[in-house]
Amino acid sequence: MPDEEHGHRMERGREMMLRISPERGESMVAELRAVAPDFEELLVGIAFADVWTRSVLSLRERALVRLGALTALGSPDAATAANIDSALHIGLSDEEISEAFLQTIPYCGFPHVIGALKALKSMRESDPADGSGSRGHETSEEP
Repeated sequence: MPDEEHGHRMERGREMMLRISPERGESMVAELRAVAPDFEELLVGIAFADVWTRSVLSLRERALVRLGALTALGSPDAATAANIDSALHIGLSDEEISEAFLQTIPYCGFPHVIGALKALKSMRESDPADGSGSRGHETSEEP
């Protein structure tokens, strides 16, 4: 990939990462840079530039898909919490997030859903926002 195209791709990915996860995205990349220097390029280039900028699904729909996948995988609390935070940032409510988790029960089972719901509960307790469950930072649906 030519340097100019690569630079544009990384810029596009970083913009999307900061758009959907302004508080956690950059800090996670910085934290892991020391132990895995290539992680940043993979995360920003593939996940945010190549996948999250696609336009078929809205940002809200993509967040719901991601939450379902993380639940099915039984992802660690930190990963689930980061993605709950991102979903809240783009405008999903607690109710929509918990419903996304509940919709995965037939496919991944109760243990994984319990873990995801506990992560949501923990986030509610640590940052109650305005009581609605949404952080009120809804972004536009355009990628």
